[in-house]
Amino acid sequence: MKQLLIVDDHFLGVQGITEILKGHVDYKVVATARNGNEALEQLKLHTIQVVILDIEMGEEGPDGLEVCRTICAEYPSTAVLMLSMHNSEAYISEVMNLGQERTKPEKGKKAGVGFMLKDKSDKDELIKALDALSSGENYYGVEVMDIIVKSWAAGGTSKAPKAERSVADQLSLTKRERQVLALIAQGLSGPDIAERLFIAGSTVESHRRALIYKAEVANTKELIRFAIKNGLDEETD
Repeated sequence: MKQLLIVDDHFLGVQGITEILKGHVDYKVVATARNGNEALEQLKLHTIQVVILDIEMGEEGPDGLEVCRTICAEYPSTAVLMLSMHNSEAYISEVMNLGQERTKPEKGKKAGVGFMLKDKSDKDELIKALDALSSGENYYGVEVMDIIVKSWAAGGTSKAPKAERSVADQLSLTKRERQVLALIAQGLSGPDIAERLFIAGSTVESHRRALIYKAEVANTKELIRFAIKNGLDEETD
């Protein structure tokens, strides 16, 4: 029986998935978490085969995308299913890229990565996704694939044309990353940002590294210039 971790800051979301899988012969929910920090702790405490993960989970710790990146890097045998209300092509594209990188043939058989929309998925598709991910395949819900296909038909790749999207969307910046970027651009130190956002200093540093990578700049100084140039130096709600 495969052990699952559900990560969602909404109690009803956790309860709903737990109820769907209750009594299932192949899957058992052994742990839940309300935020990224709790998710990473649960991964240390349990042998988890599949993590069902939301993207935005309140203000505590790394967001779902950051947790997904960590799992892909540090837990190669743990599959990840992003189950979210967000239908942004930028989010979908990043998850697809993680899945494609993780399941390359030369890297050997590993657990898959998937993306489904919360309001468009039912029990049968959830089980179908878990089966695929557990066998090392990537899985994307029907509505998720519709979004990607429409983008391709419009002449894009897996993202909308850049002229129609903000810089934050082009870079797949999460809400938390936008907040951290704005505060960095305003000159706040790592500890000050951690205190302002009620997160750990290590989480701030993780976001800073991710932002430098996404913005394709060399260091924090260039990141600040990038933020100011593109109007990303004002903190979002």
